[in-house]
Amino acid sequence: EDIQMELHDLYVLRNALTTERGVWKQRKLQYNQGNTKRFIERVSKALDKEIAALDDTIEQRVKSLEVYKAIFEEVVKIVGVGPNTACAILCLLPEIGVLNSNKISKLAGLAPIPNESGTAIKKTAHIRGGRKHVRTALYMPCLSACRYNPVLRSYYQRIKEHKGGDKVKGAKAIALTATMRKLLIHINSVARRVREKMQRNVA
Repeated sequence: EDIQMELHDLYVLRNALTTERGVWKQRKLQYNQGNTKRFIERVSKALDKEIAALDDTIEQRVKSLEVYKAIFEEVVKIVGVGPNTACAILCLLPEIGVLNSNKISKLAGLAPIPNESGTAIKKTAHIRGGRKHVRTALYMPCLSACRYNPVLRSYYQRIKEHKGGDKVKGAKAIALTATMRKLLIHINSVARRVREKMQRNVA
């Protein structure tokens, strides 16, 4: 539990530094002369260095846990998912591979929840709640997977067209969210197989 808490805190810190780096990059565009520019560049490089160091520390800590190391090694085999994403899932969603698809999607805030008004339930549903940092960690890998992972690319295109395609505002966002959920469910399935295999080996 102590290691899991440390992993969570380390990744939240990483997110904070990444956000701060984005702020300084914007400043670099605004102030691009003389000493101001040089100072901003030094701060940006320092943040890059600290984020890289955090990434190394997080990955080392993840791999120090036998079950996490085994899950990490399988998850990074998924097209579009790299070491940082695998670490993010293990740091922020320790229930991965333990809960079923619906529950893990709800924890991440990726399960569609119907809008309810009194006793009537409307047909529309939206995602809400859940762990925002998990969704943030899945966003870029999902974009990559939509380009290079044949299964997820096909799924994304199918959902987008079903929602009206490029002509309908919001169709891409809906399709991307659905694809993020599908990617998370796939990661969850991979993690579950790893956990079950390790349990059989122990027994």
